[in-house]
Amino acid sequence: MASPANGGCTIVKHSSGKIFEAEIRASLHAFGAAHKRFYWWRFADARDLAFARVQTRHFWALHPTERQPADFGAVYQGRPYFLEAKSSQANRYAKAWVEPHQLDASLQSGKAGIGYYFLFGYRATLRQRRHPHATPVWAANRVLAMETGAVHALWKRTTEKSIPWAAFIDVPHIELPRTATGWDFAPLFG
Repeated sequence: MASPANGGCTIVKHSSGKIFEAEIRASLHAFGAAHKRFYWWRFADARDLAFARVQTRHFWALHPTERQPADFGAVYQGRPYFLEAKSSQANRYAKAWVEPHQLDASLQSGKAGIGYYFLFGYRATLRQRRHPHATPVWAANRVLAMETGAVHALWKRTTEKSIPWAAFIDVPHIELPRTATGWDFAPLFG
């Protein structure tokens, strides 16, 4: 449901973020199978440990989990990368969905020489695709990889709580082509 707290964006009941992460995981696996000098991993986040917290609530109260710098890490031909997957089915993307620690990690990673990319995925619902006023540019599923500077520029461009998806095209980005297994990372790592 849309609310002022999330910038007027609609939140769907199922987690489109976890679906998108699974697509990214499959895509990284396929890229790794095709390239010998590639290694990737997924960072565990606090939500992954939610079931363990229920059973060991006292332990987690004493030892909270650290925030991870990104969803995925990768090394291709000796260069390290962090990848943060973000997705939405709304027509606008709430700026609050990129947490402050993720922006800080992207800046610190860049200073250390690690390539940090936000992977923004847009999944238009069937209803949005048929809407007569739908933005043609976002009529199908797309993934845009953006470096830290582009994300900061996009965030500073508006004082609103959310950004229309069409605005993502106006800042420097790398579009990942669709494949049978998900997304092709060759333009990003190439």
